[in-house]
This record gives sequence, C-alpha cells and structure tokens, in this order.
Amino acid sequence: ARASSEQPAERLVEPPSESPEPSDYLKRHPRFLTRPSEHMSRRLADGHVRQALEDKVMQTKAELEAAARERELETQKLNEGVLVGDAKRKDREVAAKEERLRNA
Repeated sequence: ARASSEQPAERLVEPPSESPEPSDYLKRHPRFLTRPSEHMSRRLADGHVRQALEDKVMQTKAELEAAARERELETQKLNEGVLVGDAKRKDREVAAKEERLRNA
C-alpha cells in the first residue's frame, strides 16, 4: 500500500532511443583495427643526442675492455708470482737437502 502512495523514483538511465543514428563512439574508427605506428623516440631522432649516446657507449665499452685487460694482467702476474715462489721454495729445499748431506 505504501509503494502505491509514493511517486515513482527518478530514472537514472534513459531508455534507449529509437533513433537510427549510431552513437558517437561507433562513428569513430576502432583503435584496435588501426595499424600500430612505430614509436619515434625524440632521443633517437635527434642527431646530436644520438651521437652523444653513441659516444657514451663507446667510452663505456673502452673502459670495460681496459678493466678486463687489467684483470687479465693481474691474473698473469699472480700466476707468475706463484711459479716464482714455487721455484724459490724448491731451490731452498734442494739447498737444505744438500747442506744436510754435506754435514752428515
């Protein structure tokens, strides 16, 4: 009984119109059907920026190569040092053995 005495609530959604005209979003070409265009980055398009980036890459590459050469030289020196130490120890042992044989 109470519902009949109240006025109907305001409609929030309009009923669909019967017009033959399609909605705005249907008039536009669908974006997913368009062919993707390659992104043109400004950083790579500008010649001076590209040149600066390439120079930085070459500088970093040279630094890495120099560090690799330095590590290789250090490893080589370490190996040579081990060989020299082994040779000295062998000579000391041989000299001590000869000394023992002379004194015995």
